[in-house]
This record gives sequence, structure tokens and C-alpha cells, in this order.
Amino acid sequence: MGLRKEPLSPWWSVPLRFAAVLVMGGYTYSAYRVRSWGRLPRKRGATVVISNHQHDLDTMGVIPALQLKTPMRDPLYAATAKLMHEPGFMAIRARWVAPFFRRVNFAPIFTAIGMVPLENELSSKSIARIAWSVQRRHGPMPLSQIFKPQVVERFGHGDLRTDRLATAGVFEAAYGTYAKLTEIEQPYRDEIVAETRAGVEEDLERIESIVKRGGSFYVTPEGNYSRDGKMLPFRGSYPRASVHADVYVAAISYDPFNAKRMSQLHRIVKIADKERVVAEVKVARPVTVSQLLGRWLRDRREPFTETELTAAIEALLHELPPRLFVDPELRAHPDRVVKSALSTMSRLRILTRVGGTYTVGPLRTHPIFAHVDDMIAFQANMLEETLEAARELTDSPGPVPA
Repeated sequence: MGLRKEPLSPWWSVPLRFAAVLVMGGYTYSAYRVRSWGRLPRKRGATVVISNHQHDLDTMGVIPALQLKTPMRDPLYAATAKLMHEPGFMAIRARWVAPFFRRVNFAPIFTAIGMVPLENELSSKSIARIAWSVQRRHGPMPLSQIFKPQVVERFGHGDLRTDRLATAGVFEAAYGTYAKLTEIEQPYRDEIVAETRAGVEEDLERIESIVKRGGSFYVTPEGNYSRDGKMLPFRGSYPRASVHADVYVAAISYDPFNAKRMSQLHRIVKIADKERVVAEVKVARPVTVSQLLGRWLRDRREPFTETELTAAIEALLHELPPRLFVDPELRAHPDRVVKSALSTMSRLRILTRVGGTYTVGPLRTHPIFAHVDDMIAFQANMLEETLEAARELTDSPGPVPA
């Protein structure tokens, strides 16, 4: 793609963007262990970067790494939930300052640092979002006129008016209680559906415009987190933007069973075949000890020793296709990494230790991944999809290291 000649953002946004990257990167890289390989070309034209989607940490780990390796004059735009561009978002995320921000919209600041809204709540929305949308058109009104009775009952705060949802004691419940579009009374349901459709098209046109003008755009096209380790279908943002751009992938893996700090690994590679982009994302993801452990432990019922587990992991490593990227620490010192993982899994009570043997315990969740019911199966599914993608791409050179 041709290089851009005119800047996409004003000079005054540069220090704001730099500060945002330092704050977000400083927090993320101190609270978590983030490792990355590859980078985007410093001089580039229209570029789309996509990631598989597993956690809030996806964006928080990837964007600072990409932006700090890119001239700060050129923003790395990112698709963010439209909720972030509406009043009240910061009051939910920063509860210690909630009283000051319940009615404040930070959209101008988010937009200045490159965060672009994209609606991802299509079939249901919070009571607050629906109520305030109706209020913009019809003025303050009782919730019972907008929602069906079961929604008002589920909300648990009586028959309030829409202009009372930002008050203390109600605000968090209004954002935390969701209603399906079918639970909205007419004519408001049709209005919300029409508004959502028009908003999605407007969001996609904005993204497409940025890329057409030679910008760099980051998006997680699945839209929602994977709950079982399997990638979700891509939504409309990817095909609209990718047709105009070079496509790179920030392929993400987590290593939740290894070490005390949550570990994110991601690789920046260039897509070789846009028609098989999903397979290329899968095959680019780093292979971690958590994935290998998930595969070996998922259906395991018998006790095992550290020596047996280490031998099993080493055997799995030897069976991996050579095109896959394995965590260098795991490749170099599988015994140390397995020992660390055993300690972490025992602490999380995923494994139970009796003497010198271990068994898989009844608890298979992880505190960081609250939306995942079985983290062992989650990691096993990721590895299986990666192996399937490697077989699918046997006739393709695969992703090109950036």
C-alpha cells in the first residue's frame, strides 16, 4: 500500500497520546508479564492489525508495544466498545471517582488518543444505555414504559425514571443489569434497533475512512471474548477495513498456569493469505506450557509425578509442527517451566499434591479469567485449533514474521 503523505491527527494530540501509552503501558507491564516479538514497519501505508480476543489485557498489552515501536506522530487507532464513548463509562471503571464522573463523557479524550467507537452490544444492552437512548428522543420517563415488567423486576430499584439512573446506589445496577432487545416495549424497541444498525454502519464507515486515508488500525474482529479457547467468527469491521490495507496479526497467547504474574505473549506477523486469515491468526499464536498442560491434563484422572509430566511435555514439544512458534523459555528449559507451572497450579488448587504425586482437582477456573469455566479445556482447545490451522496451511508459507 502507498505511504500516507498527510497526517491523520493534529500535533496537539501527540503528547496526550504519549501520556496515555505511558500510563497504560506502565500499569500493564508492571502488573503483568508481557512479552512481544516482531514490530510493524516504521514507514507504512494503510495497515490493519488484528488480534484474537481473550481478555481486557489483549489491548492493554498489545497497543503500548505497537505504539512505542511506531513514530508517535502516527497514531495507532483502535476499535473500542461504544460504551466507552458514552456518559458514565469512567465512573464504572474508576469507582473511586464515580461521584464526579457519572454524567461525564470522555469520548473527546478517547478519540484524540486514537480510540474509535465500535458497537459490540447488538442483541442486548444495559438498562442505562437503553434508558438514556430513549430519554434523548422522548425526555425523562418511567422505566415501566420502556421495559417489560420482568426487566423492571430484575433491576430491583422500583419504577424509577430515566433521569434518576445516574444517582448513587442505582448507577452501578443500571449499568450491570442487561435487557434483551425483545424485552423493550414498542415503539422504543424499533427505535433502539434502528439506532443500533445506523450506529454500526457509521462506526464501520469511520474505520474504513481511517484506513483508506493510510492510517493504522487495530481491532479484535471477534468482538467478544472466547469462553472456551476457540476463536469466534469475525464481525464486519475486518472485511470492511482489510480490503484497503496490508494486514498484520498480533497473535496472543496467555500462560496462566506458569508463574505468579499473568503472562501475555504476542507476535506481530504479516498475513500471507487474507482468504485464510483465521487460520493464520491461529497458527501465529505462541505455544505455551499452559496449552500443552491443558492438552495432557484435560482428560487425566490418574495421579502423576513431576518427572512424568516433564517427560510428557517434552514429548509434546517434539511432536509440534516446526512452523509453530514456541515460547523460547519453554523450548530452552522445559523442566524449569513445568516445575513453575506445577507450583502455580497447586496454589490455584487446579492440581492437588499428595506426597510426590499430583492429581487434577475439581477447581478448573482461574481468577483472572472470570468468564472461563474450565481453563484446562480452554488451553487445550487453543492448542488443538493451532494444530488444525498448521495442517490447513501446509500448502501456504503462513504468517511472515514482522
